[in-house]
Amino acid sequence: MVSVGTASRHRTRLRIRRLAATLVVCALTVPSVGVANAQPTTGTEPPPPAITSTPEADLAPAEPEADQDREPESGQPTTTAPASDVPSDSAPTTSRGRPADRPTPREQQPHQASVEAPPSFEEGKNLPMPSRDEGPLRGRPSHSYNNLPKPPPGHTFRSETEPVPDGFTKEEADTAELMAMTATAGCEWFWPSPHAVCGAILQRYKAMGGRDSWLGLPNSPEYTNPDGIGKRSQFLNGSIYWHPSTGAHPVTILYMTKWNQLGWETGWLGYPTAGEVGHGPFGSQQEFQGAGLFWSQPTGVYAVGGAIRAKYDTVGGATGFLGYPTSDELTPPDGVGRFNTFQRGSIYWHPIFGAHPVHGVILAVWGNAGFEAGQYGYPIADETSTSTETNQQFQHGHIAFSLQNPVAQDFHDCKLNTEWPHVSSHVDNTVNVVTTGTCTHPKRKVSHTTQLVHTPECGFGTCVLRTRTSGDSKGDGVNAVIQEDNWSSTNMECQPGKYRAETKWTIVNADGGVLETVARTPQVQLGTGTGGLDKNCDRSYN
Repeated sequence: MVSVGTASRHRTRLRIRRLAATLVVCALTVPSVGVANAQPTTGTEPPPPAITSTPEADLAPAEPEADQDREPESGQPTTTAPASDVPSDSAPTTSRGRPADRPTPREQQPHQASVEAPPSFEEGKNLPMPSRDEGPLRGRPSHSYNNLPKPPPGHTFRSETEPVPDGFTKEEADTAELMAMTATAGCEWFWPSPHAVCGAILQRYKAMGGRDSWLGLPNSPEYTNPDGIGKRSQFLNGSIYWHPSTGAHPVTILYMTKWNQLGWETGWLGYPTAGEVGHGPFGSQQEFQGAGLFWSQPTGVYAVGGAIRAKYDTVGGATGFLGYPTSDELTPPDGVGRFNTFQRGSIYWHPIFGAHPVHGVILAVWGNAGFEAGQYGYPIADETSTSTETNQQFQHGHIAFSLQNPVAQDFHDCKLNTEWPHVSSHVDNTVNVVTTGTCTHPKRKVSHTTQLVHTPECGFGTCVLRTRTSGDSKGDGVNAVIQEDNWSSTNMECQPGKYRAETKWTIVNADGGVLETVARTPQVQLGTGTGGLDKNCDRSYN
């Protein structure tokens, strides 16, 4: 991994968060970190000799009939120094390992015996198999091998009477046939693969459909992982990993690629605790001891864990208003908090204030002000709404927008109004916002600036915000008189997407005192062709 400077990291993280603040999804159809080299095929090495003795303690033991998938608690720390599930006045853990006292797995679900491939299978089948063939992560083969038995007199090998499937050689097929003649308790061979599948991994493999499942045939021996406890067997299209506290669970190549980037089971994710759960054809998740991995076709695969994951679950997870994650857990420049970005917002965590989602108009305003490093600081509460306003509290203030149309403010002796963005009723193909203000007492000056912001619909590409600004100013700043009404109309070409408006008012009283206030509208979807004439870009007056 290439190390980059602190300034570069901060710029990269700022770009990620500003992209999230625009509420636009980026297409990341493959994981964001480099993929490991493809694993050599089984034909690159001499086929292994038959198993003639396998110490019973070295096999993944067979699981009881009630073997179940287990989903983990989401309180495990993530990334370098992840968001902690400890009380809010505690410091986050900085351990990248997996503490011995893992929380009890979540509600258990029974195995589903099926040959149907999970959603991420198609997405990852053209990726190279992540390799563990070199270095300390390789582990060691679980079985002891001696010489192959000799075939019986007059024996005809199966490879001589039927074609050998792709991916295997005749030599491997014949080796597999000889190995199957050697009785090994708890193990089976699946011709033409010369690799045994044993114990709980064998049970899970057969429950999924064995050679007819999406995993296909085995293409590696069973390995004991570096922890000396867990086991794994690799197949043509994925792997099955087993640990006594989690059970045996399959992992697709797509999820394995991300898992590899985060250190396999020796990293903070730990072992899988359940199989992949689909959310439809283009999205899914898989639980691990330390966090969950989430995949969707437009976003890629990312990990969400700790207190951020707990909050993510409470607001609906991938099917909630935030959508799928678009980053792993990141550390902001202060080195204290943590955050994940999602399709339609972010979740920020701080050891004192906890984890809170920020999205929509409030995220856009907060982001423009510098996120947690700006004037507002970290969020200290979730967003709340009344019949007239949506509000979110931060360390150093709050950000709100009105749910009234128009946004009407009785500000001292002044009545201030900002319309919601709408398709103009008198100009073709135009989005319009009208701002007005009237004060009853003499003022030295009354002025406002209205900004209209458009977030386009651009699929899963990187979108660029469009903005238009207009305003009005009455008074010379010296003489106090009853000022004429303030008025402005802010316009831009109508294109499909979300629109919002913000008006900043500055009022100088007769005594020279300055009053300031801000009015914000919610985001309004326009240009979709539905929802009435004031939301249709095709509205015409010619």
